[in-house]
Parts: sequence; structure tokens; C-alpha cells
Amino acid sequence: NSTSREIEGGGEGACQLPTAEINSGYDATVLFFFSSFVIIATIILVNIVVAVLLDEFICSVQRDKDKLEEQKRQLSKKTYYKISGALDPLLTSLAHFNSTQDLSARIGTLYRYLDVDCNHRLSFTEFREGLKKLKVTPRIKLTKEDYDLITDHRALLNIRGEVTRENFEVIIRRQLKLFVQRHIADSMVEAIQQSSQVGTVLFALKLLMMVVDDIKTHQDFMMKKLGLPPPPSNYEGVAARHPMKGDTGSVSGAAGSRSADDGKLEGINERLEVLEKRSASMDHKLDRIL
Repeated sequence: NSTSREIEGGGEGACQLPTAEINSGYDATVLFFFSSFVIIATIILVNIVVAVLLDEFICSVQRDKDKLEEQKRQLSKKTYYKISGALDPLLTSLAHFNSTQDLSARIGTLYRYLDVDCNHRLSFTEFREGLKKLKVTPRIKLTKEDYDLITDHRALLNIRGEVTRENFEVIIRRQLKLFVQRHIADSMVEAIQQSSQVGTVLFALKLLMMVVDDIKTHQDFMMKKLGLPPPPSNYEGVAARHPMKGDTGSVSGAAGSRSADDGKLEGINERLEVLEKRSASMDHKLDRIL
């Protein structure tokens, strides 16, 4: 109390109070701490934050890009289906055959299913309505334009404008071949985009199929030029090996006519040697690729 009264009165006690000591120098420890903090906070931590944000941004952009590519892929598949064959949903299930006889049996079962009146002929209405009833996805909606296309502009119809059992198999086999070719071409595009070597193999396979088509086209041309009947199709070859009831006479007659024309076919076989050599060379190329 006396000290406080002396201070208030300006006595001697006021001079004895401790005063703050002002240091004109610097503390090295404090300077090191703040310098280290500034370096760590502004250089290292900021870079880490920027790196994390940048990585998140890149991942977000990549996810958006993948999403857009998936949407584009789905859209291209829908567009591909629109420009593909009308029977593709059916051909997808038929493509899992084991042999040519198995394929013929499947086609025969399908024909009997479509032939509701069992008259061994398919009209356009029967064809269209029968395809609608098939449990395939998407549903097949056959139009007049599709019908004209798959029947080779009605060349595979009889005089009544109907499809017989034999021509039905020719139609299905031809459409199945086109279906496989379209899928090979589509797989080639995807393989090239993914930088896969499968695209090269598929391309070689496509070339082989083109060579086979060239041989078949040239053979048909030479047959027509010499006035000979066209060679039997795949179905006719199967039917010849497994004739149906009532067809024994026709098969033997056809065999006799073909044996009579064997001499004329020698010239055709000689002209086909060039195309066969091309096919053999493509086989060697495919073996080297594989």
C-alpha cells in the first residue's frame, strides 16, 4: 500500500520499478523458425495442395472423357444396328452352330416354326409375323424393303412370291455370312482404336474372305459363260449328302448331269488356279501374323 501511494505521489518508489529491456539485436532461433515455416508453408505445402488439386482435376476430366466415349460407343452401336441387317438379332443366336449340318438343322427348325400352315412355303406375312414372335432382343420388324433385300430383290422367291425350304436356307446362310463380315469389320475398328494386334489378324481374315468371294464370283462367271449350271451352294451340298424323302431321283439326276459336265469343268479349274494361288499366299501371310 505504501509503495502504491509513493507511485501515485511520484515518490522514490516509482524509480525502483522494473522496466522493459529493449534488445536491439535479433534471435537466431526465432529467425530460423519463421524462415523454415515460410519455406515449408509457401513452397512445399502449396505445391502439395496444387498437385492434389491438379490430380483430382485430371481424374475428373478423364472420367468425363470415358463417360463421353462410352456414350459415343453406345450411340455407334445403335447406329450400327440401324445400318446392319434386319435379321441380326436372329443371326446372333444362329451363329453358335457347331457344323454345317448343325446349322442346317437349326435353319430347318426355324423354317418349320415360321411355316404355321405347314404348306412348305413362306409368304411375306408369315415371314414377318413369325419373326415378330421370336424371343430375341430387339424384336425383329421386317419391312417390305428388308424382305426385298434379303431375297435378292425377289430372285429367291418362287412364282407365287413365297420362300421355299431350299431358298430359305440360302437366304439365312447368305445373311449369316454378311453378319459375320460386318462384325469382323466392326471388331477391326475397335482393335485399331485400342492399338491391338488383333486388328491385323482380323484384316487378314477379311482379305481371305474377299479372296474366297472372288473365286466364287469368277467361278459363277465362267459357269455362266460356258452355259453350265451354277455350282451347288452349301445347302445343296448338304442336301446331296443327306437327301430328303422323295428327292432320291432328283439327286441322282443332278449327279448324272454334273458327271457329264466334268470335262467342261477342267478349263474352269485351270482358270481358277490364279485365284487359288492368291488364296494360298494369304494363308501364308495369316500364318506369319499368328
